[in-house]
Amino acid sequence: MLLLNYTPSDVVRFWQKVDKSGECWLFTGAKLIGGYGHFKLHGTYPSAHRFSYTLFYGAIPPGLHVLHQCDNPPCVRPQHLFLGTDLDNQQDSRRKGRARPLSAATPRLYGENHPQAKLTFANVRAMRALAASQPIRIDKIAEKYGVSPSAISQVIHNKTWLKT
Repeated sequence: MLLLNYTPSDVVRFWQKVDKSGECWLFTGAKLIGGYGHFKLHGTYPSAHRFSYTLFYGAIPPGLHVLHQCDNPPCVRPQHLFLGTDLDNQQDSRRKGRARPLSAATPRLYGENHPQAKLTFANVRAMRALAASQPIRIDKIAEKYGVSPSAISQVIHNKTWLKT
């Protein structure tokens, strides 16, 4: 919940981090993964677009999101922001081509096809072959591939990466 008891200096500090030179007003301060801006405010780190919304329109009702008409995460221009539910947010994301369509036919992303995968199927096969052929310390394998020892243990013991 974003506090509405900010001071005039909080507001000045916020707008000092905004570039208003284009159609979108871009937050130039710190950004989260995905490009959404955030800044420190009385020990909390509100999203920049949510802060901007509250400055112009008031409190955000519980359970609602602040969405972007412009589909530009660092944008804080109030005219580009609107409120929506979780469902509104999901539908907006699909309409703008940012989300996979929901259907039973949509494949799940496993293994190296997952966007956060650090290993490949070839890596997994090599690890399993190495572990089967000789005693080797799991932490050495983990270091080589840049993942945790527990991740390697799960791979070697066939608890993850089952389709290799």
